[in-house]
This record gives sequence, C-alpha cells and structure tokens, in this order.
Amino acid sequence: MRLNKSLSLLFFSSIGSCRLTLHLTVLIGIITVASAVQAAPQKKEIEDSKITQAIEQALRRDDAVSSHLISVVTTDGIVTLDGSVSNILEKNRAEAMAGTFKGVRSIVNRIDVLPVMRSETQIRTDVLSALAADPATESFEIDVDVDAGTITLKGNVDSYAEKSLASKVIKGVKGVKNIENKIEVAFKDGRSDHEIQEEIERRLEFDPYIPASLITVDVLEGEVTLKGTVGTARVKTLAYNKAWVAGVEDVDHSKLSVDWWAAAELKRKDPTPEVTDSTIKAAVKDALRYDPRTASFNINVKVDNGTVYLNGKVENYEAKRAAEQNARNTVGVNEVDNYLFVKVVSPTDKEVKSEVLAALARDPVLERHEIRPVVRNKKVYLYGEVDSYYEKVHAENVVSRVNGVAAIQNTLNVPKGWTWESDQAIMQNIKDEFFWNGNVDRKDIDVSVEDGIATLKGKVDNWSEYHAAITNAFDAGARTVESELDIAGKNIVDNSTFYFDYYYYNPDMGMY
Repeated sequence: MRLNKSLSLLFFSSIGSCRLTLHLTVLIGIITVASAVQAAPQKKEIEDSKITQAIEQALRRDDAVSSHLISVVTTDGIVTLDGSVSNILEKNRAEAMAGTFKGVRSIVNRIDVLPVMRSETQIRTDVLSALAADPATESFEIDVDVDAGTITLKGNVDSYAEKSLASKVIKGVKGVKNIENKIEVAFKDGRSDHEIQEEIERRLEFDPYIPASLITVDVLEGEVTLKGTVGTARVKTLAYNKAWVAGVEDVDHSKLSVDWWAAAELKRKDPTPEVTDSTIKAAVKDALRYDPRTASFNINVKVDNGTVYLNGKVENYEAKRAAEQNARNTVGVNEVDNYLFVKVVSPTDKEVKSEVLAALARDPVLERHEIRPVVRNKKVYLYGEVDSYYEKVHAENVVSRVNGVAAIQNTLNVPKGWTWESDQAIMQNIKDEFFWNGNVDRKDIDVSVEDGIATLKGKVDNWSEYHAAITNAFDAGARTVESELDIAGKNIVDNSTFYFDYYYYNPDMGMY
C-alpha cells in the first residue's frame, strides 16, 4: 500500500521516542483500517438512469416487443414498466428482458394488454381449441371462464409444470389480456421435507442459468424458503419456478437477494462442481421426467464425453423438440444428438393442415401474416413472409405444438436483413451488451470487429454463457460471429462461424 503525503509527514516529523511510538501506533491503525476497506468487496451500484436507458434500447431493438408505447422508470434498482402492448406474450417478454439486466433488483409490470376486439365466446372457443390441439395439454381437465379478456383456469393437474404449461398454451391465443391460474395441483404421494429439498437442490445445480452454490434451500412441512444471492431478477424467478416440485405447498424467495456485483464475486470464489457423464445423464432424465411434454414417453439417454444422445419413440414433434431443449439446458452438456423418432398414427394430413391453419390464425403474433402450410406425410412445410426472424422462429414453435405434426421445414422469408453499422460502433455495442448481461463475464472475453464480422476470444464458464455471448454480438449489430471461445472446465476451444439469419432462425442456438 502506498503512503500518501500527509502520512509521510506525520511519520517523519516524529522526533522524540514517545512521539514516535504514538505516531507509529496511529499510522499502523490507519494502514490497517485502509487495508481492511480495500480487501472488503465494494458495492458497485449502477445508476438508475443508465439502467433505464439500457432497457429502453434493448426493447427498441427486440422484434418480439412493440415498445413504442412502453415507458421505463428505474428507482433504486426497481424497474417499472408502463404503457401498452397488443398481446400478453409481449408483456411477459418485456418483463423477462428487463429482468436480465445487471442492477435490476425487481420489476413492476404495469403494461396493459390491448388486444384485438373479440367476443368472450370467440376467445373461450379458441382457448379450449388451443388446449385440445396441444398434445401435452389435451388430456387436462380444465374449466375455462372468460371475462373481458381475462381467462380464469380451474381444475386439477398432477404437477406445477402442468399448471404452468396450461398458462403458456393459452398465452398464444389472440384476445387474451390476463390469466388467473387457479388450477389445483393434486400430488399423488406425500413426500418428506428431505426428499423435496434434495430434488430442488439437484434441479438448481444442473440449471446452467442458476448459481446453485449461492442458494440455500430450506423445507419445513412442504414450505420452501430460498436464501442467498443471485445476479439478476430473472434468475431469481427461474429459481422460484424450479423450486416447485412434487409435494411443495409454497415457495418463499423473498430472502433471495439480487446483487449482481456480490453474485459475481461469490461465484468467482466458489469452485465449479465436477460434472461427469453419469451425473449429466441423471440430470437429463430428471428434466425429461419433470416436463409434461416428455414425461409420458420412454426416452433413452446416453452421454459420452458431454454429448447427449436421445433415442426412442415419441408421439409428437413437440416432445422431440422439448427433449432436446431440456438436454441442452443441462449443466455439462456439450452437444445433443437427437435421434428420437416421431410416430404419429393420426390424424390425416388434411386434418393436420386444418389444425395448423387454426393455430396460426388464433396466435396473436402471426394472425396478421399470410402463412401457407403444406402437409405431406405429417411433415409441415411453411411458406410465406414474416417481418422478423423472431416471427419465423415463433411460427415454428406454434406449429410444433399441433397434435399430428411429425416434422417441420421452415421456409418462411424474412425481408429484413442485416443493417450496416461501423466496426467501431459494433465493437462498443458488444462490450455494452456484455456489461449489461448478467450471464456474461465481459472481463474474460476479447472482442474484435472487421467488416461487420465479430471475433470473440477468451473463455466462458458454460454453454449458456457461450450462447449468451454469441446472441449479444448479433444484438449489437454484427452480421457474422466467429467464436474462438474456450469453454472452461471442458478444455474445449470452439472454432465456429455463425451467420445472422441462420443463428436467429435455428432454435437450437439458444436464442429463444
């Protein structure tokens, strides 16, 4: 530690032995206090105005949210979203996006949903049709009430995941403004607090977006309390959702604080747990069992050096896609080879086409586009034009949830391409994206840009951070991304090139 001028004068002006001893004592005390302050982690608050500006810019860039009527206000890290959008998907996405920014402790979502005007009978008919058309929810016994665009769901299901899936399916119906999910979860067997705790800890540990080592799980008579520190409000929500396992009566995550700087410091000090092929296999099988889209199928899982191989037979395309997504969202997974066979017995191609057209027509994002599906041997070919790559991917997601679909070839055209920006502007934008992303450690990644091509070098902790970094580079204006990132702990240096249209189109890249 370097002594400042006043301390030097204080020390060297001492003449007598008593005075020298006194001054030395004071000096040592000052140095000790200063050293302690320097060693202690310093709270790095981000200005509210900067948080607001960053979120506003992100919303403007995002093709999935019509942000021209959304206002953002930040006070002490609490973000309030106000204004209006045309569907509930936009409202939810705006909140999810805001929750990923560093410095955001909580979100108050006051956005109004002002959908196209439809009668309660039309909305209820489409909600029931959506639930019946989805192969995972068609068997749910759910009562649906509609009041001025607010959907109230009642009934009984076997898990919290099934309850959540019902809401997700209904959000894809135009005219829906709000959902009150009053579905009861009827667990078949009682479980001990210890069993519940172990299952929650295991789910947190193998989620690549959740720092499980920073979260403590307490369970008392089926009531779960989450304590600790996470980096973003979005991760806090993810941890809350993961805690709802069989036997849970309630989840309290109020003691889970959101401090991006503290979470980053603690994560660096905490060693990454060792992951083996056997632990990955167990985690993937658990994820398939939790997901109502895959739980009813006997899916074989094999893991070799971090690569997951999925084999077996499923009865719908949604289950095949969900199985791959669950595997990719598991800590330690490098790649997924999906060999699942979709065996669809019925309905006919004509019936599948009719259901696909109905699904596209009731979707609040796609209903204004003329998308032409062609069905051959249960494979759906999508033709037409949409406004963005988000809508292209969204169309595939909507069609995949139609019962009877075995495969999809997405040939939708997107006229909007890459918009030119200077290399210097793109590089600065990428660094800004890295700073705000709670899942990316910007100090470990070097960025260079030439002719719109961004090259990323350095290391990332896991594949979720890897894909987050690639996505940030595209969001920042890159037309091509070359990755030379080292995936830490795996001793893998990835040399891959991603193109703007392919990356945004391919759902396997973790974009959506």
